Parts: sequence; structure tokens; C-alpha cells
Amino acid sequence: MRVAEFEQAIDTKGARIMEMRLHHNHVRQAIGRKDDTLIIWDDQGQARSTFMPQEMDDEIAMEQMHQYLFERAPQYDLDF
Repeated sequence: MRVAEFEQAIDTKGARIMEMRLHHNHVRQAIGRKDDTLIIWDDQGQARSTFMPQEMDDEIAMEQMHQYLFERAPQYDLDF
């Protein structure tokens, strides 16, 4: 999917984008945050999430995200 489509779909979920990984102008992975939830979307818009304390800075969250267990979260799946 294209970047603009991902941005719109993520915005409708009430999350904010922290990082997008691209491959030839298409989103390969998007990482975002909604309140105390860290969310990773794959290129198909399927979501996985984990708890992340709100007081944790985004930069620190990105550095430490590999330490957390992400579970499938269909409530955050993107609707294209």
C-alpha cells in the first residue's frame, strides 16, 4: 500500500505514526502509538500490539521495542 493510504487508515484508528519502513514507495511496516499501546502494522494492514507506558518517550520506545512481546490485535487492523 502507498504511504498516503496507510497514513489515512492509521489516523482513523486514532493512533499516531512513529516510523514507516518503505520499499519502493510502498509501506513495508508501520509503527505507531495510541495512548499506552505500541502498534506494528505489516504491509497488509494487520496489527500487532503491546503495552507501553505512556510516560515512556517515543525514541526510547523504539529502541526497546524488541524486548516486548507483540500479540495479534485485530481491533487495530487497518481498513483500506
